[in-house]
Amino acid sequence: QFADVYSFAIVLHQVCHLTKPFQDYSYSMHEALVVEEGERLPIDEKLSFSIKALIMNSWHVSWTCRPDFEAIARTLRKEVILLKGGQPTCLIHKKRRSSFALDIGTLMNKNKQ
Repeated sequence: QFADVYSFAIVLHQVCHLTKPFQDYSYSMHEALVVEEGERLPIDEKLSFSIKALIMNSWHVSWTCRPDFEAIARTLRKEVILLKGGQPTCLIHKKRRSSFALDIGTLMNKNKQ
């Protein structure tokens, strides 16, 4: 689970920064610098304190100090609430419907063309 937390933080970093992590690293360079020496990606100071802390804590060298996914979900939920004006009711769904409906017949006809 804690390796998954580290990986999730890599994806979160990628989403927040719109960059590919360790893009210029070779396999051996990544192993030496990141795995063995504990190098981490830079975090943009413009991110909220809680997102920066979440990423940094998720990359903690000691995997036992990393947050679990319940703590991650709580942090992200709080961030969404803040972004939506601070009201927890913004997370309540009044209607549930699919935003994407697939018509298999239409898809089959498009594939034949």
